[in-house]
Amino acid sequence: MRRSFLPPLLIAALAVSASAQPPTRAEALDTLVAVLTSDPSPRVRAQAALALRPRAEEAAPALQSALRDDSPVVRAAAARVLADAAPESAWPFLLDAARDSDALVCKWARSAACRLLGRAEHVQFDVRRMSARVGVSRDWSDKVFQEEILTALLATNRFDVTRTLDFGDEASSAADEIVVRDWRKGPVFAPPDPPSSKAPIPAALLGKAEVVERSSEGVRVRAELSLESVGGVTLWSGDATAWGRPPNAGGAGTSDGSARDPGDLAALRTAARTVARLLMGALSPGPSPDPVPEGTRDRRIGRP
Repeated sequence: MRRSFLPPLLIAALAVSASAQPPTRAEALDTLVAVLTSDPSPRVRAQAALALRPRAEEAAPALQSALRDDSPVVRAAAARVLADAAPESAWPFLLDAARDSDALVCKWARSAACRLLGRAEHVQFDVRRMSARVGVSRDWSDKVFQEEILTALLATNRFDVTRTLDFGDEASSAADEIVVRDWRKGPVFAPPDPPSSKAPIPAALLGKAEVVERSSEGVRVRAELSLESVGGVTLWSGDATAWGRPPNAGGAGTSDGSARDPGDLAALRTAARTVARLLMGALSPGPSPDPVPEGTRDRRIGRP
């Protein structure tokens, strides 16, 4: 005969729920937190963590501690729950979990860290490390690549004027940051807003782009982008490829992003925009399905 065992705290919770006086929200939360922090069974602790998903924000301290549980099952469950509602206080815990020896813990911790950035009040991105090697001057291709990524970051309402994008190397000496007042009018240089009460969460965007195929029919450019913590923990990576038409014979093209750009720049712009959209999806702050599996994603635009 099959026997089942329930931990005492869960038995107590079931008994209370069966009584005429249902438990209060605080009592139910306290019971689940107690199970998560003290039950001897890793499976039961993991189930308690998952049961806290609707109240992840309230239970954040216990879930953050569970990211350092002895059992990878519990750590993965805690990271999964924090992916939907991790507060900013969970940032250092998630970065530690992103280095976990267990692949599932790493995957959910990275997903939670990205979505935390999408919800954060103040994020500072270092986006200076953008390198593109295509058939135009390296300085100009680097700028085009960076411009497309910055446009995606600034155009989304998830990154409004309360967030700071650090590209001070482009700003005048009178301003430390670029502040976007009205994106339709383009970025303007202005003195920074008064400092937030919270320190900004720093993150880094690294990217590279290069020609991977060239023929009489056109050129294929591949753009890669990765999101890292300042400590070098990779939180997300993606890539995209795009085709551009061959440049007109004897024509150098234009530099304004129009259809007259040479094939290299047109393909670079398209690939950069596509990989930037993938990044915006990773930074989506709302609930999402399982994170994208490990490995490079290849989104091909244009000719197959």
